[in-house]
Amino acid sequence: MINLFIDPKDNVKVDVFVSIDKNEKIIVSNDKDKIIKENEGLSPDAVIQYEFVFRKPNYKDNMTLISKSVTSDGEKTNIDGAILRYERFCGLIVSWTIVDEKGKAVPCSRENVGKLNPVLADAVISRFEELI
Repeated sequence: MINLFIDPKDNVKVDVFVSIDKNEKIIVSNDKDKIIKENEGLSPDAVIQYEFVFRKPNYKDNMTLISKSVTSDGEKTNIDGAILRYERFCGLIVSWTIVDEKGKAVPCSRENVGKLNPVLADAVISRFEELI
């Protein structure tokens, strides 16, 4: 039998690897070896793995996310893709392994999602969208 419902406990795990290149720019990939290969002299120890866990979206989630990203001027209706992705990230994130300088867990919140480096956030949400 085919299960036609999304279990609210079903999660999608997104692992990303992060480092800094020689120009002090953040590097993000879901492939650690790719980061090392493309950045000559980068030590494997300089690449940090982070885990982001998202709840698998159901129909209601999708409709809620779309409704939050729709704008209309009376004649045209538009879906703002950037808002959709941000709302998807904030609305479905369950947990992450980000810690502060003291090793204390950084709360997984809408406010902190908004503070993420955009290169990291884009890589994470892109990978999540690939997996769902």
